[in-house]
Amino acid sequence: RERERERERERKEIRMSRGVDYVQDVAPKGGYEPFQIFRQRATRGVGGFAAFGICTGVIFFGLALVGRGNRRRRMLKEEMRQAQADLLPVIQGERDRKLLVTLNKDIAFEAAVMAHDPSFTPGESPYKRTWMPPSRADL
Repeated sequence: RERERERERERKEIRMSRGVDYVQDVAPKGGYEPFQIFRQRATRGVGGFAAFGICTGVIFFGLALVGRGNRRRRMLKEEMRQAQADLLPVIQGERDRKLLVTLNKDIAFEAAVMAHDPSFTPGESPYKRTWMPPSRADL
């Protein structure tokens, strides 16, 4: 049965091709002209090395700006430290003056409170220790 079907199919193909003149398409003498397989694309942007060079230049320029800013900031910080060092004696003098005023008020208050005790000396500590300036909490 398989063979019969195959033969029948071949007969149909032969019958269909009767009366048709086939002409084989062949290349002309000398062959066809060569053609481009890949399209020519326009260059888009800069090349790889140029992009790398530009990025490197931008990075170095940015680092130079950062370095310049750091130097300027360091200079301003040193100027501020110098100004603080120059003003330190004046500030310390003000603190000492305020401390003396506060201590004098405290001594006057002690003298007023302990006026009834003749053995009490105002401003004298009952403890034997070296003098230290009072902390801010004590003032």
